[in-house]
Amino acid sequence: MKRRILVLRALGVGDLLTAVPAIRGLRRHFADDHIVLAAPSALSDLAASIDAVDTLWPTNGLGALRWPGRPPDVAVNLHGKGPESIADLVDVAPTSIISHRHPDFPDVEGPAWDEDQHEVRRWCRLLEAHGISTRHDDLDLPRPSFDRRRQRPVVVHPGAAAPSRRWPTPRYRRVVR
Repeated sequence: MKRRILVLRALGVGDLLTAVPAIRGLRRHFADDHIVLAAPSALSDLAASIDAVDTLWPTNGLGALRWPGRPPDVAVNLHGKGPESIADLVDVAPTSIISHRHPDFPDVEGPAWDEDQHEVRRWCRLLEAHGISTRHDDLDLPRPSFDRRRQRPVVVHPGAAAPSRRWPTPRYRRVVR
């Protein structure tokens, strides 16, 4: 029977993009298992383009995770440092949890949260601390196809307020190109 791997990342577009290398690391590690991404339904096309997610489970933020059926075998906290995100995962009663350490959950082991670490590296480091290899530069997505007759303007957001969540400038240049 395939194991069910639940990945919590119930945030926005940029947040999902920073988790791409970690999600792909999970896919390589759990190659024969079923990976479910708990994220907003509006991100379903983007999640599919990562080529590492089997199912998107619609989840709009913390406290919104409504897990059906038997508990997941592994729950992965790619949402934040806790305690709310860890509580959401504890509530679905997984066999094990991969998360950063938080004092409110002493039974959940993991690395300490590093506030100054770039978010892409943060999620990779989390998985690596749990024995899952990642490639922090595994960020490429397939180029979307467009119907030129229906093409609309595209806005590329230049970054986030927190430096740890910003992509390097050369990466944005490549995206725009």
